[in-house]
Amino acid sequence: MKKLAILSLLFSSLCVRADTVVTEQVEAGGRNMTITLKIKGDKIRTDATPQMTTITDTDTGDTLMIVHPQKSYMTISGEMAKAMREQMMKMAPSAETAEKPKLVDTGKTEKVGNFNTEIFTMDTPTTNLTFWVTKDIPNYAMVNEQLKKLRGMSNSGSASIPVPDTSDMQGLSVKTQIVSKGKTVTITILSAEEKPIDDAEMAPPAGYTKMSMPSPGGAGVPTH
Repeated sequence: MKKLAILSLLFSSLCVRADTVVTEQVEAGGRNMTITLKIKGDKIRTDATPQMTTITDTDTGDTLMIVHPQKSYMTISGEMAKAMREQMMKMAPSAETAEKPKLVDTGKTEKVGNFNTEIFTMDTPTTNLTFWVTKDIPNYAMVNEQLKKLRGMSNSGSASIPVPDTSDMQGLSVKTQIVSKGKTVTITILSAEEKPIDDAEMAPPAGYTKMSMPSPGGAGVPTH
C-alpha cells in the first residue's frame, strides 16, 4: 500500500509539470483575437499575432519579447517589469473598496464547447465577472495557476486583463466574461491539450538579434 501511495505521488508530480497547449479566443469591442499559449514548466509562450511572441518565466517574471518581422528580441527582467507595473498602478485610480469581492456559485451548469461547466459570478462596484468553470481539462490545476500568474503580470493579449482572486474556485474557467463601464470582454478557451513542447520554442529563434531596452524617447539598438 505504501509503495502504491508513493507511486501515485510521483505520477501526480509528473502530471503537474506536463507540457500543455492552450488556444483561447478573446472578444472585445466587436473584435476577435485567437491566442495560443504554450506552457512548459514555469515558462509560457504567448502568440497573439504573427508579428510578436512573448515568453514569460512565471517564477522570475523575466519576459522575452520577440519581434518576428525584424528578427529581433529583447529581454525585460522581472524587476523591471515589476517597477513598470508599480508605476502604472500609481497612475491608476485608487482601489474602489478594501473589501474582497465574493465568488458566488450560481448553481447553474452549461456546456461550453466540449466542456461541462459550473457558473460562478463576482461583482465589484464597477465590474461584473462571470466564470464558466470546468474540471474536464487534464492538469487543470497547473494550467489555472500558470494562467493566473501570467495575467497577473499584465504582459500582453488577454494577460493584460486584471484577474481577481479566484482561489476559492475549484477548476479552470474556460469562459470568463468581464463587464465594466459598458464594455464587455470575453475570454474563451477553445482547446487545452497535453503535448510535448520543444525547448527551442521557449527561446529566441536562431539568427535573431538581441536588442537593448529602449531608452526614454528612443528605440532599442542591437547588442553584440
